Amino acid sequence: MMVLSMPAPHGPEDSAPQYSHLFANASDYMDLPSYDYAPNPDKQWMLQHINRMEPIHHEFVKMLHQKRLQTLQSVDDAVEKVCLELKALGELENTYIMFTSDHGYHLGQFGMIKGKAMPYEFDVRVPMLLRGPGIPKGSSIHNMVVNIDIAPSILDMAGVAVPDHMDGDSFIRLFERDGGDKNAIDGSLRPKALWRDTYLVERGKVTGKMLKQLAIQQNRGEFSKEAKLAKDCTKLEFRSPCARDQQFECRLDANSRWRKFKCRFGSMKAGRCVCRGGGGGGVRAGELDPGRKERSKQRAFLQEHVSIGKSTAFRPSFIKPPKRLPRRALRQTKVLRKKKKKRRQNRLDEKLSNAVLSVAAEEIVGWEPAPINSCEPILLHLFRERVSATINSLLFVDPKLH
Repeated sequence: MMVLSMPAPHGPEDSAPQYSHLFANASDYMDLPSYDYAPNPDKQWMLQHINRMEPIHHEFVKMLHQKRLQTLQSVDDAVEKVCLELKALGELENTYIMFTSDHGYHLGQFGMIKGKAMPYEFDVRVPMLLRGPGIPKGSSIHNMVVNIDIAPSILDMAGVAVPDHMDGDSFIRLFERDGGDKNAIDGSLRPKALWRDTYLVERGKVTGKMLKQLAIQQNRGEFSKEAKLAKDCTKLEFRSPCARDQQFECRLDANSRWRKFKCRFGSMKAGRCVCRGGGGGGVRAGELDPGRKERSKQRAFLQEHVSIGKSTAFRPSFIKPPKRLPRRALRQTKVLRKKKKKRRQNRLDEKLSNAVLSVAAEEIVGWEPAPINSCEPILLHLFRERVSATINSLLFVDPKLH
């Protein structure tokens, strides 16, 4: 068994160069009655809010349909190569070849520009072509076949019994001709009676991304930004005026449109007074702040036990324990100390360089070293001799320095 999965005509719909000029006037997708049929008040809620396409949408659909057809030409080439290889090996008449797809596609149907996830015929119906032993050439069946029938059919082709727990049924028996099928016109086989006549199509919920794309496409209706904001403003968490622990409130602006504003009065944390307009609904901070209550107890204790008594001039100062700095602040403190130390070292180096320059200036104006037996210290004499030699060498190398 071999499975070939072709990406075409999936995006980005880049065809082979030899096919990029084909299907310039292909417009068969417009022949369906559902093309650009919108809005649809009798259908599901999404199609009720989709309007007819704009001219630029028609141009886009035409271009996309052309590019998808161009990419399918490479799929035809691959199918041809497989068939020729099987023929060369002598296995073509002993091989089943099945051609199908995973989903359909809509291009402009019901006003939807493009997509594949709607529960309608153009999205759920896929091609199913079969060639192999026992399959009448040019025949077609009208029984309802779904993708869960593929696995049982492959087991039937291989002569393997289909397990009872497997979903679906083998559609190979639908090609078996009986006496009534000999009168079939155009090769179609009469539908078999013992077969399904209905099936269930399940669709997941619409994601937030789909709603955003639809809002951008339409820019109106209940999916717009203004409509969503107006719906949010009906919730209690955005009511106006602000209440305790409320973060945002909704108010109408000058254009009568809803806007969200941050609640800026009071505080949302316990331990502080949350009062509005001096009303009676506030809470005194002293009752909620344990630190202030503790300081009041300490002051009362000192007034009772210290020698100064209950004098009105008694105002003790409380030493608060130092707070531990966070790691980031500690790192910044270390960096500042290093910078301060470096600046101090730079100032010392600058003073030393100024001293050297002053000694060099004495040499330039005609200073002469004192004899060794003079009263000057020997170390100062050697230092000045060394500076004098350095200045002389600089003057000799680069006269511009003089």
